[in-house]
Amino acid sequence: MILTCDVGSTVLKAGLADLDGALLARAEAPVHLADRAHPLHHEADANNWISALGLAIAQLELPQRGSLAAVVVSGNGPTLVPVGEGVRPLDFAMTWMDRRGAEEARQIAEL
Repeated sequence: MILTCDVGSTVLKAGLADLDGALLARAEAPVHLADRAHPLHHEADANNWISALGLAIAQLELPQRGSLAAVVVSGNGPTLVPVGEGVRPLDFAMTWMDRRGAEEARQIAEL
């Protein structure tokens, strides 16, 4: 089986396919952006993504279905997630929608 996951801005979608590509099961779990006061900051709690993946895997009944041959992950990107020991998120993920570097990007474009 192949486990596929897509981490979106509002929903994590997951599916199981056989090795011929036939869809065996599909699941969704909600995710959300962090509530930030600054209009240029668009961040997400990566722990929310991890929890949503766990929920989707439970919905797919993955442990009862057997072993995986592959895992495919896609997501909203580029998104930066600072991680520490044990690959645990250290802070919120700066999503592709974050615009706090817009002025610097403008200056670089001018050069």
